[in-house]
Amino acid sequence: MPCLEARCRAIHEAIENGDLPVCREKGVVVYDDVAVARRHIRREDLKAWVAKNFPDDKPAFLFDKVERNTHSSINTKAFQALQVELKAKDLELKDAKECVQNITKERDELKTERDEQQAYIEKKTKESSFPNPRSEVTYLNIIGGMLELMLTFSPKGQKYSTFVNQSAIIDALLSHYSDKQGISQRTLEEKFAEAKRNINNY
Repeated sequence: MPCLEARCRAIHEAIENGDLPVCREKGVVVYDDVAVARRHIRREDLKAWVAKNFPDDKPAFLFDKVERNTHSSINTKAFQALQVELKAKDLELKDAKECVQNITKERDELKTERDEQQAYIEKKTKESSFPNPRSEVTYLNIIGGMLELMLTFSPKGQKYSTFVNQSAIIDALLSHYSDKQGISQRTLEEKFAEAKRNINNY
């Protein structure tokens, strides 16, 4: 294999030039000539030589994944500094995520509270605008009873009020409370008529 042959030749040249420590079978570095057939290289020596001379060609049997992906210009101190910075960034990211979670939770709680208050206001507004049937009957009975009393006499023959008829009552209400909601000629006539029908049916 041409690729393997070139690498082997480079290793032998490094040994002969003294750039790569060589051993015999026992693994002890020697500094005299060693026959080619008996040449052995320690793993750490080969790894250091490859990292120095071939930083872009790191074989997997010598270098792990992190080492293969680390640029040769990044030394141990620089790598450790990057690790410290990365750890700090991770902590910042964690804090940011917790902050986002808290803000999201508060937003959801406020949204729920807002929806509940809005629903309550809408309910009360609807109730005040449209009384339930029982309340409506109650109000009509009160109005009808007061009209009957104001226009009739006591058992002794005395009149309960000075109003001679329903029109006089309406005129008095308009002269004093025409600026109030519901106090109009038409509304009063309609409500008085409905109140009289209601009180006379019970």
